[in-house]
Amino acid sequence: MIAWLAARLPQQCVQYGTTVTGVGADGTIEVNGSTHRFDLVVGADGARGMTRRTVFPDAPSPRSTGVTGWAWIVDRELNAGFGPIWGRTADFGILPLIDGRTYVYGSRSGNATLNSYRDWAQPLPELIDAASPDRMVTPEIFEARPPRRLFRGKVVLIGDAAHTMRPTFGQGAALAMEDAITLAYRGTSALSRRWPRMLALYGLSKWGSYFATPGHATLETARNWSLRLVADASFGVMAGSVSHWRPGRYLNVTIDTD
Repeated sequence: MIAWLAARLPQQCVQYGTTVTGVGADGTIEVNGSTHRFDLVVGADGARGMTRRTVFPDAPSPRSTGVTGWAWIVDRELNAGFGPIWGRTADFGILPLIDGRTYVYGSRSGNATLNSYRDWAQPLPELIDAASPDRMVTPEIFEARPPRRLFRGKVVLIGDAAHTMRPTFGQGAALAMEDAITLAYRGTSALSRRWPRMLALYGLSKWGSYFATPGHATLETARNWSLRLVADASFGVMAGSVSHWRPGRYLNVTIDTD
């Protein structure tokens, strides 16, 4: 994706290996000891990045959820077994990739190792066996309530810098693309009107995380019974509804960010 985007920009516009040491609301950026001024600065450097920290100091601070996890890709194609696997204090997801490989993610509260889940339902154990530690990401999950104002002066926030949330519905990258489309076609004022959607998904991601990993045996039993009472199709519609977004009249398309 980065290569695809970079190829559509003039070569001098893309700089790798640079360190941003300051961002100002007037559109100035300090990079490698020099100062540059821009008409618009798009802060897409994450919740703990320079932009949110310096230009939006009143924004809610990111906090650790106490959840850590794993993410890895297996160089094999599965014929079945895709979807989420939920436990009491941990959950996993298995997704097919367009190139035939398989993406696996997991999260857990506590200190359990990945080997602790080798007795879970297949195909998770075989995917754990196929994992390469040197190709695995082990993130610590943070969350931060979206700030009410997403632009200040000549600086705007998008992506995790604007809405850091639990990956329950897999909307982190999807919301960032929605932000970018809105900003490109409607500007900063339209971006701020996205705040209710960001706030709603922030709350839903928190609630969904508690539902997937309730942490207590009684709550786990209640969750399992509730899933038995709801038809799979109905549950899929409810869970998937957060992924549907219409960019509005400025684009004649409908985007499914699931």
